[in-house]
Order: sequence, then structure tokens, then C-alpha cells
Amino acid sequence: MKIKGHLKGTRELIPFNDVTAVYEKAILERGPGEALLLTQKIKANGKVYENGSRQMIAAIEGELMRFESGLELKLDDGRVRQGDAVTTYKAQGASKTEMIRVEDNRSLAAMANREDLHVAFTRHRAGARMFVQDINLLLHMANRSLIKDLTARDLESQKTATMIERIEEVARHAACFIKKLETVRQRRAEQIRELRTRKQRERRGSQKREQNRTAGMALV
Repeated sequence: MKIKGHLKGTRELIPFNDVTAVYEKAILERGPGEALLLTQKIKANGKVYENGSRQMIAAIEGELMRFESGLELKLDDGRVRQGDAVTTYKAQGASKTEMIRVEDNRSLAAMANREDLHVAFTRHRAGARMFVQDINLLLHMANRSLIKDLTARDLESQKTATMIERIEEVARHAACFIKKLETVRQRRAEQIRELRTRKQRERRGSQKREQNRTAGMALV
């Protein structure tokens, strides 16, 4: 990092815990050929420039910055931040003369893997450098494959999905069984009602015949 002030022109190494502070500074000095990132979605001239998109400065004319994409912003526009450092994911498909990657142990443990490092070290045309806190941790993370991790998660997801399907199947069988029991119960209740109705009819018929017989005997 170039130092300004009374040590202007000298160079100094930056501690890892100061890297974020450097890149979050409000005052940016950029010129043609350098990059800025948009911090908001911008609609201009019938086009949409997405939040987080990397804009290369084509020219600076007066109080305006003109980007290669056609977007123009004032020099004091607050919707941009530095675009020199990007994540490996954002760098996919990009091609640069030089690549410098900075990782502390926390970011290595969280994000680094074989595929991630392959992308990072295939973006440059001339030189590539990487700064880490622990080279042994880097070597360990370089042997970790995201594909294997995804495969393991996929297998676990498949096992979970299979178990859920089995549970749902058991639930469907249980629902069918309960429905059959309910149907049997309803039929049994109907049979009981029909039997009770038939007995009541027979009883009323017997009573009526007895009444008719008694009335006939009284007339004799």
C-alpha cells in the first residue's frame, strides 16, 4: 500500500484486520481503466445497471465519470464503492493481467475449496499472488472439494426425502384404513337402523292383527 503524508511514496504491508478498513474508505481515487462497483440499482437512458455490477471507467470529463457500459455519474455520486477487490464468485468469467488474493484463516475455513481456488487462479494472464495467514490451512482447504460436499448433502437430502415419502405413504395407508373403518361403521349403523325399523313394522303389524282378531271375536 502506498503511504501518503510525511511518508509519502514509501510502501508498507497491511495487517489482515486493516484490509476491510482500507477498502471501506469514503474517498476513492480512480481513473480511466479502473473499476467501481454500484451499491444501488440505477436506471438511466432506458437501461438498468444492477446493484453490485462492476463498472469500468472509460473517461473522466469535468465533473462526470463515463463508464464503458454507457452509464454516466457525477464524481461525487455516493452510489459507488471500490471495485478493485471482488469475490471469486464475482470474478468468474473475468480475465485480468494480475491476480492478488487476500485471505485470513476465517475466510479460508468458510469459503475455500478446490473449485474456488481453481477459479481464482485461472483469472490472470501474467501473474498471480496469494496472501494467507496459515499456509497449512490453505493446503488443507485446497484438498476440500465442493462437489464432494454437495454430493454428500444431496445424498442426505435424498435419504430425508425418501424417509418423508415413506412417512407420507404410511399416513395415506392409515387414512385409507380409517376411511374403511368409518364406512364399515356407517354400514353397520344403517343395518341396525333397518333392523330396528323392520322389527317396529312387524310389531305394529302384529298389534294390528291382534286388534282385528279381538274386534272380530267381540262381534260374534
